[in-house]
Amino acid sequence: MTPEHLATLAALATTLTLLALVQQLARGATGALVQRFGWSAVPWTTGWLGVPIHELSHALACLLTGRRVRAVQLFAPNERDGSMGSVTYETGPHIIGWLSGCVIGLAPLAGGTGALYGLAWLVAHAADVPLPTPAATAAAAGDSPWLAGAFAHADFAAVAGRQLLHAAAVLWRQGGWQRAAAVAWCYASACVAAHLVPSRVDIAGAWRGALLFLALAAALVAASLRFQPSWLAVAEPAVRVLCAWVSSGLTLAAAWLAGFWLLVAVLARVLPGR
Repeated sequence: MTPEHLATLAALATTLTLLALVQQLARGATGALVQRFGWSAVPWTTGWLGVPIHELSHALACLLTGRRVRAVQLFAPNERDGSMGSVTYETGPHIIGWLSGCVIGLAPLAGGTGALYGLAWLVAHAADVPLPTPAATAAAAGDSPWLAGAFAHADFAAVAGRQLLHAAAVLWRQGGWQRAAAVAWCYASACVAAHLVPSRVDIAGAWRGALLFLALAAALVAASLRFQPSWLAVAEPAVRVLCAWVSSGLTLAAAWLAGFWLLVAVLARVLPGR
């Protein structure tokens, strides 16, 4: 197995590990909020903004995969079953339905990280602070040892984190609407991060397609090791760049969720509970 293969596999493993971390942070932060202030605190603190983005991601994925959408509820809190929104669609034949269900079920990851990047760009643009790109970071690490390539997103996350904190500090010092914009950016980012992970219903609809995708990927990797097709030289860098974008977005989400969890813990001590 070549270093390029190892770099691609390690980048995928890194993305999956970060996804598991963000999933646990989201559950922990939301659980702490519910335990102290009750379930209704979730939709009216983070859900009103994060859930519509989550559900719109599902709806857009339905359109991209050709699935007919029957009903969309962007924000409909229901304490009895714990849901806050839904998208109902026609699943289609077995294999096609499994594959499209995987794309639709995992779509909030793309929509949520995209929203985080958009919010980051807005605050950086308002403060006139440049931001790096994870794609450039991944490309620069393309000839590095496989371990360095796998964690190339860490360089982006560190630089982007410093630049974003600097941008927020610049806006805060300017006062007025700029200070309000810095606070709004922090709040909106936390709302998006709290709801970008797939729900249990999403995972239930996506796991068959995910297994099928993994089986196809394993078959392609096995074939590439034996036959070395020319398209592999294009596909593997593209996969690493995609992993860099997703992993970097998940890293930002993890930072926001950790901060949100800490804020909930502080508020739980100073404010009365339910």
